[in-house]
Amino acid sequence: MTKRSTCTVGRGALAWPVVATLLLALSGCSPGVDTTYGRSRVASINGTGVLAEMFRERGHQVRAAVRLTQELHDWADVIVRFSTHPGPPPKDEAEWYGKWLDANPGHRLAYIPYDYNAGPDYWTRAREQLPSTASERLRERVDEALEKSEKWPVHLLPPFKEKAGAREWFAVKASTKGRLPTRSPRVCKTLGGPWATGVDAGKAALVRDDTLKAESETVLLKGDSDPLVMSWNRPNDSRVLVAASGTFLLNAALVARPARWPLAWQVVDWASFDGNEDEGEVGRPVPKRVAFVEGSFVTAERLATPSILEILRRLRPFLIVTLQSLLLGMATCLSLALSLRKPRREEPTGADRPVAHPE
Repeated sequence: MTKRSTCTVGRGALAWPVVATLLLALSGCSPGVDTTYGRSRVASINGTGVLAEMFRERGHQVRAAVRLTQELHDWADVIVRFSTHPGPPPKDEAEWYGKWLDANPGHRLAYIPYDYNAGPDYWTRAREQLPSTASERLRERVDEALEKSEKWPVHLLPPFKEKAGAREWFAVKASTKGRLPTRSPRVCKTLGGPWATGVDAGKAALVRDDTLKAESETVLLKGDSDPLVMSWNRPNDSRVLVAASGTFLLNAALVARPARWPLAWQVVDWASFDGNEDEGEVGRPVPKRVAFVEGSFVTAERLATPSILEILRRLRPFLIVTLQSLLLGMATCLSLALSLRKPRREEPTGADRPVAHPE
């Protein structure tokens, strides 16, 4: 690793704890906090908004995408994918990434499987920050929420049935088979690898469930001697980074443990600099177009429930015509409506005067 690779917090360093604390406090001490996973545009404890802001801090242009489209293929220099399933991506998604990576040697993909939930981090921090005047009932509610959040592995989706091959992508070694109570994520007592330099393992408290199987890949971070982050180059020198989970990347994970921030910056720097730092090459920061790919159904061929904004976009022509018709109908109704003014007295016709008949 070069000197550049040691983590430095950028010019907005003092603002980040404030941003993170605001994210933590958005929902208050309530069991109904937003736990939506992997979204950059929601204030969820499992969201990625803080990481997206870190990319912007480096001068990158950041956007979110819910489909792997040709437009995204042509626009993105970097893709950050927080998958909704553990393990490697499905075959069709992996094929799209492969074509995109092969299109340009500067392309970089960061892939993070879903094998971690920041709920325990959030509620542990909430319990620590309870004021001394907090009621006993409030403390009980926080403890109940913490106990419930620690059962997150039971809600994990299974790996994709038709997943990408380990030779082209990667493989994982499951800690145990099945879900709770057989699964038991553990906190890493030691950290190793180039990215571990200067990081206090005890304060970072990275959670390890499934671990990566490394062969020819470059291991950047280890937890208890098992790979947690690794990267490799494609034949055209485009690059892929895989993290075992979002244990140091999700919103509440960063809020609860400031010692994890250097590791999150390593991911940002990995995508920000030219050159291959894994081999000691000195690079330079280059503003790039970064896409956070979000959601379960990201391949364009799949059918999925569209968002409200997508529905409104599709219905826009129909809504315009409907609104115009409604306005025209209202105007017509008003023009035909009976007058509600006081009726005018009719002028006398003279029918009651015989002398007026000749007239």
